[in-house]
Amino acid sequence: MLDGQPDPLADEKGQRHIILKRQIENYRRHDPSPKRKLALPHIAIKYLNVTRADNNPRYQAIHDLCTIAWFYLLRVGEYTQTTQTARRRTIQFRLEDVTLWNHTQVLCSTLPLQTLLSQCTAATLRISNQKNGRRNQVIHQEATRDVTCPIAAIIRRVHHIRQHTSDPTTMLGTYFTGHKHVAKQVTVTDITTALKNTVQVLGLARYNITPADISSQSLRAGGAMALHLGGVPAHTIKILGRWSSDTFLIYIQEQITGFSAGLSTQMSSTPLTPNAAIQPTLRLLNS
Repeated sequence: MLDGQPDPLADEKGQRHIILKRQIENYRRHDPSPKRKLALPHIAIKYLNVTRADNNPRYQAIHDLCTIAWFYLLRVGEYTQTTQTARRRTIQFRLEDVTLWNHTQVLCSTLPLQTLLSQCTAATLRISNQKNGRRNQVIHQEATRDVTCPIAAIIRRVHHIRQHTSDPTTMLGTYFTGHKHVAKQVTVTDITTALKNTVQVLGLARYNITPADISSQSLRAGGAMALHLGGVPAHTIKILGRWSSDTFLIYIQEQITGFSAGLSTQMSSTPLTPNAAIQPTLRLLNS
């Protein structure tokens, strides 16, 4: 077709052959429905920070990235390494994509760690390209000053990387280990394994959250769930998560309890303006 030839899959009317239509429909009917991964609650992020290994660069990076991804609603491909040969549109966040703030003033990221932790009030991440084709979008969050503070996690990442290299294009998911300071990348498997272990240790199965229900996507879904249950408007969640529609609701449809709270009361109390056709039925119900 790209060469200007007729579509070999279409009939003389330009429509898909009926056999192909039936075959594709049959595939659709037999395909199992996708099982969505569940949203990760904030307690899991707290556990990852409390148990953060101060002497292990790999686990430090994994735990910090989990915190950042949860608060910033990041896609897993924006902060982890896949394979060297994999081609993808999304570009990971790099050192140069991070801006640290002290209120309205930009902080130099080369300042001492404790200075940054005490003075930094917010951080901005700028993504060069993402899978939906949008470029140069920014995500901004403020410091919470508690154990799960996403700004502290970003500062630790920046400080660790700057201790070993000044290359501004170094990926935020990079960590250096060994006496030769070899650069390595946090992978999707690293993130998923850490989350599954966390769910197991915390015994979240009692809340119907099992390790099998969790993946790296659970961080993005968990942040969206927390925002929604916190009363944040849907359009704000879409902006922060860079969704172009209400697809963020799909991420958390398995945990619909939080969304349905109070809905039955609202539905039963909705005023009606009945027409004449249903008046007899309403009189019967009210009698």
